[in-house]
Amino acid sequence: MRNAFLLLILSAAVPAFPQTKAEAVPNPSAPGSLQANWSATPDGSPLMSWVEPSKSGSLSLRYAVFRAGKWSEPQTVAATETIRALGRMLHPKEA
Repeated sequence: MRNAFLLLILSAAVPAFPQTKAEAVPNPSAPGSLQANWSATPDGSPLMSWVEPSKSGSLSLRYAVFRAGKWSEPQTVAATETIRALGRMLHPKEA
């Protein structure tokens, strides 16, 4: 009986909470991209980075920022022929 009363109270309270609607947002990376990472800019905007292979086999580290309901155009940070070379470009002291 006690559980039924608790369930009745909780079900009555649910409509009092604002409803949240989730919307799908297109992924800014190209098909076949690897190593997606999420971060935030200083103003709190979501930032996504990833490694994107090209048709020629080279790799690019790219990113886009989500603002005003859409992704910015992807920007390339670095490009090289291998993932190891990309790591050396981004972390030269660790190589």
